[in-house]
Amino acid sequence: MRYARLFRWPNLLISLSALGLSWAMLDRWPTGWMQIPSWLVPLLIVAWANLRNDLRDRSIDRVAHPDRPLVRGELTVKQVRWIGHFLAISTLLLGIGLPENARILAFSAMAVLEVYNRWGKGIPGLGNLMVALTGAALFVYAPLVVLQPADRLLWPALYAFFFHWTRELIKDLSDMEGDRLAGDRTLPLWLGERKARLLWGLLSLCFLAVLPLAVIRGPYHASFLLWAGLGFGLPYAGMVGWVLWRPEPRRYRWVASRVKWLLIPAFWGLWVGRPPA
Repeated sequence: MRYARLFRWPNLLISLSALGLSWAMLDRWPTGWMQIPSWLVPLLIVAWANLRNDLRDRSIDRVAHPDRPLVRGELTVKQVRWIGHFLAISTLLLGIGLPENARILAFSAMAVLEVYNRWGKGIPGLGNLMVALTGAALFVYAPLVVLQPADRLLWPALYAFFFHWTRELIKDLSDMEGDRLAGDRTLPLWLGERKARLLWGLLSLCFLAVLPLAVIRGPYHASFLLWAGLGFGLPYAGMVGWVLWRPEPRRYRWVASRVKWLLIPAFWGLWVGRPPA
């Protein structure tokens, strides 16, 4: 279980689901030997990026996430670094076999995540945007792998960007004490907790406001709104109101850790409301 927690198994499960959903919506799947790098490269990148983040945030995690393997002493820094080297080399070798545009995107995402872990997280707002862009890139990567136009899954990519952007901000609010001790300048520490919380609330409301556009301005069926609206939008709005009504660190942490499970009805809504392939 320590390796599952090191790689953040819920993030791997979300990425796996997003890949499968993307190719199902396109009605095109990687075939033959191409299946191996197509599935493994993004999953390895997610595992590697989470591992790199744990190495960087050891001092923060002692306060914010004391259950992580490095903090608990279940793995040593040397062991985790060697695992990271193995994951990075495996990703680069497997990525060579991807179609050119998918390969460029995958390697670019690795570069962005490395910059994030080295410098980006300490720059207010920049780190949030970098994570949001790489999260959205999965819905661009999937069409490129099966030689489809990159914008075939534009709406899911837009929603993924907003989801990761707002989740990163609520995570920063939950990690304020650890970030302060580590000397990071995240948005809550730069703007102040109240302004950052209000910004998160505003961006979250903007996110909810753009959900209907996939039906109004895009090709998605109204059933998308039924599932994404009732299964994702209403609980998400409830979380936003709950935090804004009585802001507390424990509420920040609760929302940051549980909002990702709302992706289950959101993904189902994208599937049932999908446009013709």
